[in-house]
Amino acid sequence: MIGIGNRFKILLLGIIILCTKLFGCEDVFFNNCIDVIKENWDTQIPIPTKEIFHESSSVSFHGDGERYHVFEYENEEDIINSSIQWIDSRDNSINAKVKDIIYDLEISKEFRPNIKDKYKFYTISKDDNSNLYLLYIQGTSRIFIAEDIF
Repeated sequence: MIGIGNRFKILLLGIIILCTKLFGCEDVFFNNCIDVIKENWDTQIPIPTKEIFHESSSVSFHGDGERYHVFEYENEEDIINSSIQWIDSRDNSINAKVKDIIYDLEISKEFRPNIKDKYKFYTISKDDNSNLYLLYIQGTSRIFIAEDIF
């Protein structure tokens, strides 16, 4: 039989898990994804109108793994005029790496960027081989973010 104290702990844990799932950033408590990206990658992405998709590999103790986000913006100018130094060209190695993350996380087509279209990108690499990939396809009002953290 479970005591009242244990029931409370189980209930509290369930509420915490439910709340973090509802807010889309289950791997971080009391922070939003934008703050976590800023902290992990020392870069500021424009504040989105909403996060329309988030997926991550199984949570590890060190926070490593793959993460994928899709942020939507009401005003596309916020993306273009952000502090991000967008590169306006195609890069086959970035295509391949983003595709790998998308397929590893089994992202549905609805939330994948169409990299056959012309896009802008921005990437950050760290000494530990961790990588951040941002893709922006004009006309979508979305930034697609893939993280591969070691």
